[in-house]
Amino acid sequence: MTATTTDLLAQVLALPEDERMEFAQRFSESIELHEEPELTDELKDTLDRRWEEITSGKVECRDGFEVLREIRAKYNV
Repeated sequence: MTATTTDLLAQVLALPEDERMEFAQRFSESIELHEEPELTDELKDTLDRRWEEITSGKVECRDGFEVLREIRAKYNV
């Protein structure tokens, strides 16, 4: 990494967690993917099944960041 990149990374890491997560989200959205991943029939079936579980109320969705915070707290990471 260049000195500029290292300095920028240090600044980002010094931000509060919620701001780092927002930064990471926006940064990842800025990276242009040149190739769309191919969905296999197996993955399509899994996605269809999970979507049905969500829309039927069989499972409840939770915020991914909150789940990660709980895991980190549980395992002290």
